[in-house]
Amino acid sequence: MDVPTFRSTAATRVPLLGVDLDRAVVAVPATPVALEDAQFRSSRLGLIASIVLGVDLSLLGLSFLFSAVLGLAAMFDPGGEAGGLPGVYDDPGLLWVNAFVVLVMMGFVPLGWVFVTRHRARSGTLRYLGLHRPARSLFVGTGLAGLFLSGSIALLLFFAVTGLPISPREIEEHPIPPGFTWALVAMVSFAAGFGEEILFRGLLQRWIGWLGQAALFAVAHLGSGEPVQFVVTFATGLIFGRLRALGWSLWTLITAHAVYDFCLLGLELATSP
Repeated sequence: MDVPTFRSTAATRVPLLGVDLDRAVVAVPATPVALEDAQFRSSRLGLIASIVLGVDLSLLGLSFLFSAVLGLAAMFDPGGEAGGLPGVYDDPGLLWVNAFVVLVMMGFVPLGWVFVTRHRARSGTLRYLGLHRPARSLFVGTGLAGLFLSGSIALLLFFAVTGLPISPREIEEHPIPPGFTWALVAMVSFAAGFGEEILFRGLLQRWIGWLGQAALFAVAHLGSGEPVQFVVTFATGLIFGRLRALGWSLWTLITAHAVYDFCLLGLELATSP
């Protein structure tokens, strides 16, 4: 039996943000009641949440812009130093703070805004963000992370075989600082996976489309100053965005993102002297 698919055509505008929230709805099997659960509900609490979200997105936008400027400066100055925020990745304490900020500003604030502005808080939030089938998503997401890790290995082998430089500038290798523990690896990986997927594929994709969120996702990672990093993150944003548009659970993408980051950081920690 075919399950009908509905799309919202109503354009709901949020005060202060000025964006159409329910114009782009991922096509997933639904009932009219379920779709109504996920529609925007105006309230005093919702207005406060919209203000908080507006401030949150503004600060994130400024941080993306600042990081991108540093990254572009390093990218077009091969003789210069690495891009990014100086000292953040050399201090475990700052990494803990950075992971917490990412988790709150990219994850919990957008999640909280959706929660208080849906007709039915819980079911509406799950449907709006695509947080369905969490148990199955753990297995599928882990498998997807394995595919991306295989792709990363293949990319490294390509550069090794061809002799092409990964970076246009020589990068100094920094040893893992004392205090960089497995707990920190887990925290950084979870914060990136949960926070970035909630923000980019969960929220922004509904507002600016899967191409727009992929471009912004790549810009947000320009701080490394590496062209390869920019291309890889843009491609990842496109793939993840397309999977989400096809109805894949956001839990799958969160799991894949977190497992991938955990494997990369864990390998660096395990092989450090």
